[in-house]
Amino acid sequence: MIEPREWSIREAVFTFIWSFKKGDNIDYNFLVLEQLYGARNPCGAQDGKSLFNKPIIVTIVAIVECILADFIDRIKQHRHEPIANLSPAQIHSIRYKAKGGRIVERQIKELTHFIDQVAKHDLFDCEAWFLLC
Repeated sequence: MIEPREWSIREAVFTFIWSFKKGDNIDYNFLVLEQLYGARNPCGAQDGKSLFNKPIIVTIVAIVECILADFIDRIKQHRHEPIANLSPAQIHSIRYKAKGGRIVERQIKELTHFIDQVAKHDLFDCEAWFLLC
């Protein structure tokens, strides 16, 4: 029997991240997030709202964007083995698009593009994507 163990954020991130550079980015942002959460409680604003809510949200969105970018990059670059839970049609649709009667590589570089692809192909089996519209 395998004993459960605690994972550091770094260990957990590097179990699924394709790009080492993006993994380092995520790890760093989690360290920043930890500091922001720690500083948030003692520095409450006069109206009772936290002074650090906005940077916390921005950092969380940066982490999500980096994870989605890494996932899309993995789909676009992974060539030899099948990608679990994705059909060849989904993979092709994420990698390529029709443009002017030709098939060209799809350029997915912005958060909205990542979200569009995730929602279009229901990649995370999530029914709440309508909230993002």
